[in-house]
Amino acid sequence: MSPLFGNREQKEADIAAAKAEADRLAALSPAELAVDVMPAFGPGGPKASQSYGINVLQIGMALVKDTPRGASELKELLDPIRESLQVLEHAELITRSTGREGGTWYKATRLGETALAEGSVQTYVDKRT
Repeated sequence: MSPLFGNREQKEADIAAAKAEADRLAALSPAELAVDVMPAFGPGGPKASQSYGINVLQIGMALVKDTPRGASELKELLDPIRESLQVLEHAELITRSTGREGGTWYKATRLGETALAEGSVQTYVDKRT
């Protein structure tokens, strides 16, 4: 197979792995997924494309890092991610804002940064109710 056109079998394997991970994440409760989402706001997370923070798509891409461009698996995760972001907001770990150009952006609060550093995100998520 010519490297010019890539490895079709590898791409199919990557898509299958991304689907499995997306299915696993989508099966989590919003609170469980929130704990998986929160590291996207840490130092290893996506870089803010706006001064307002990061958006849902960036968070999804951070969760399923090996998803090939154009894969539909990420689209299926967007609503569960939004639900998990609501949990994180209620736990006061993130804030939400709207940019002048439109779109919704999320940023860790000081409490969220502390929870990430301490590894205590689960504790704050559990306290939210």
